Parts: sequence; C-alpha cells; structure tokens
Amino acid sequence: MQAPHRTRLLIVEDHDDTATILQLGLTDLGYEVMIAHNAPIALQLAQSFAPDIAVLDIGLPVMDGWELARRLRDRRSGLHVIAVTAFNDDDDRLRSDEAGFSYHLAKPVDIQAIHAAVQNLAAATDTRAE
Repeated sequence: MQAPHRTRLLIVEDHDDTATILQLGLTDLGYEVMIAHNAPIALQLAQSFAPDIAVLDIGLPVMDGWELARRLRDRRSGLHVIAVTAFNDDDDRLRSDEAGFSYHLAKPVDIQAIHAAVQNLAAATDTRAE
C-alpha cells in the first residue's frame, strides 16, 4: 500500500529567521518543506523537489517574487503560488494577481493563514482531479 501524498511546499524567503519559522511551523503541520533564500536557488530546487505549492516573498534579492512566480509556473504546470510579503498595497496585490499568485498574504503572517491557504488550494486541486 502506497503512503498518502504529503503536500510539498517550497518556501522562498531571504530572511533567515522568517524562513526558519515558516519551515518549522509548516513541517509541524505535516508538510514536506524545502527552503530557498533566493530565486536562482528556488528555480534549481523546484526541478528536483517538485513542489505542489510555492510560498514566496516578493522582495527577494536577484529576482523579485513576481518574476520568480512566473518562471516557476512556466516550468511546472499547475504549480500554485502564495505570496507572503510586506509589499501589500493595491498595486502590489494587482501585480501578484497578474503573476498568477493564488493568495497574497501580508507579513507578519500567521502560520495558520498559510495552512488555510494551502488546504484550500489542495482541496481545489483534488476537486479538479476527480
């Protein structure tokens, strides 16, 4: 009998403490979590890790989260992306919509808010698969 699929989350956050808190909190909730601190590493990790959902900061070094979301979604059809960011005005939310984010959560964000978003996306994906 095959073990049930654990939802794989790729967290892309350049602030070490925030990345660690997200990783620990989401791992405790049962998710398989990988961390990247910048976009180039995230793009490499996404190939081998094959995340179900990417949780991205917008204000990243090298490449912002909006561009990273586009590139990740181009490489992995069906990938869901969630923004967890301090960039939270109306223009920022519009850019997130345009980049294909399913959720735009403002920092500081509660782990339970991310958990709820992930569960909603997983449920929507499961419904489409039926």
